[in-house]
Amino acid sequence: MEKNGYLNIVSVSRREFTYHEEEEKCDCEILAPRQTAWSDSNPGRRYYGCPDFPRGCKYFEWYDARIPDRAIDLLRKLRDNERILAKENKSLRRQLRSCGSISAGESSNVNLDDNNSVQSDFKGKISTTIDDVVNENELRGKIKSLKEKTKLLRKEKEFYKGLLICALLCIVCILLAIIVVMVV
Repeated sequence: MEKNGYLNIVSVSRREFTYHEEEEKCDCEILAPRQTAWSDSNPGRRYYGCPDFPRGCKYFEWYDARIPDRAIDLLRKLRDNERILAKENKSLRRQLRSCGSISAGESSNVNLDDNNSVQSDFKGKISTTIDDVVNENELRGKIKSLKEKTKLLRKEKEFYKGLLICALLCIVCILLAIIVVMVV
């Protein structure tokens, strides 16, 4: 089997105590929940294990058959994408808090109703924050525009300054020519 770049991460999802046949018990005689492995070698594969692991017994039994390699690759990608999205979500929530729209104790749950409309307990605060961001972006655009205009005005000023110096030099040359003609 080809070795891939994934780390050997072991994580487990929620525990299920539903059984289709008879109940599974570990060697400690405790009801063994069915869990889902999210390790790199067995993502999404379910198993029974001692609920008190690692302090309890070492009971472990696969519930599902081995998953094909292609399915394992797809499950890894889905798992990794879910983790990336969770990190992005956490980061965005932090950014919202830093904007002052959500205090640390407030709920930040946003749900979609049947019409896919956003339902939130801080909806008003979000819209205020969005308006603030829009206003800030407009101000940044105006500042950028003013900086560009200032740059153009400085270039024009340098051009006219050079033109004035040339004109003064021409006047001085003409006056010197007149003085030389009058003296001779």
